[in-house]
Amino acid sequence: MSLGRAVIACGIAIGLVLPALGQRTSTHHYTSPDGSFTFKYSDPLILCRMGTREAPQNWVPLDSCESQRPLCATADMTDDAIACVAHPHAKEVTTLSGAVFAVSVVSDAKREDACMSGLPPSDHPNDPTTRSIHGVTFKATTTSDAAMMQSWDIHAYRTFHAGKCFELTITTNNLSTGPYDPGQIKITTWAERSAIEGELEQTLESFRFLK
Repeated sequence: MSLGRAVIACGIAIGLVLPALGQRTSTHHYTSPDGSFTFKYSDPLILCRMGTREAPQNWVPLDSCESQRPLCATADMTDDAIACVAHPHAKEVTTLSGAVFAVSVVSDAKREDACMSGLPPSDHPNDPTTRSIHGVTFKATTTSDAAMMQSWDIHAYRTFHAGKCFELTITTNNLSTGPYDPGQIKITTWAERSAIEGELEQTLESFRFLK
C-alpha cells in the first residue's frame, strides 16, 4: 500500500447504510474485463473503482471502499483486488464501519502449490478448511487484524484456476467505542451485522469462472 494511500485512508471512520427490511432491491452483474469470471451483487452494495482522477491510488468512493487497512485486497495485503464491492457510507458513525467483497489475483503465486500454501493460518482452526463455489473447491481461512482502536475480520478463499491464483475475500472493519463520547457512535446490532454479511455472502456464492 502506498504512503499516499495510507494517509488518505487513515482519516476514514464511517458507518454503513443498513439494509431496510422488506425493501425491493436490484441485482447487478459484474464480469471481469478479460471475461474470466463473473459475480452478482444487489443493492445497496456498490462497485468500488480504482485509479480515478479523484484518488488515482485508491479505491473510490473512499468512505466505503477504504480504511486504515486495505479492504479491497488479499488477506495479507500483498495484492490489490481486481474487483471489489462494498456497503455504502452512512452519515452516522457505526461500530461496523466497512464491509467489502473482493476478488484478487495473487501475483507471486505462479504454481498451484504456492497458491494454496500462501493463505495466512486461520484464527478458527475448527472452521471448514475448504469451500465449494459453483463446483470449484477453494481453500478457506479466517483471520483478523487490529490497529488504532479498529479491527478487521477477513474470510479468504483461494483456488488455482487457468494458471492463476485467485483469492476471494469478505472483509469487515470494526470500530471500538472507546474513542467516542456517548451518542457519537451507533452500535451495530447482531441483526444488522448479519444482514450486511449475508449480502456479501450472496455475492461470494454467485462467483463463477467463465473460462
